[in-house]
Amino acid sequence: MMKTFKLNESGDLEFDGQNSIRMVEGPDEKIQSVRLLISTNQGEWFLNTGHGLDYFVMLGQKWPANEEEIRAAFIEAFQQEPRVEEVLSLEFQYKRKERRLKVAFQLRMNGEEVEGEEEVSV
Repeated sequence: MMKTFKLNESGDLEFDGQNSIRMVEGPDEKIQSVRLLISTNQGEWFLNTGHGLDYFVMLGQKWPANEEEIRAAFIEAFQQEPRVEEVLSLEFQYKRKERRLKVAFQLRMNGEEVEGEEEVSV
């Protein structure tokens, strides 16, 4: 089982009341890993330019005209996480005024079903 630093919604390290870094493991660690993956624009990390989500598929597009392309981009990003065995569900909610896309996902990771959600700018 993996254990790593817990990150808050802003992506910053989270501390407890004694100024110790909080840790995360189990299903929460898996979801955090996937959330970080899809919040990274593909090409952004110079050490692995293939890592992350291809945001160019979403930018400037009319919703839902290209929903299948967006779905494929998310599935491709999820598959970069070696523990993801299967994408069980993937649902989108487009927030036109905020230009945000809420993504709810359910994955099978190492035989365990995990679910989470993330909002990305489009």
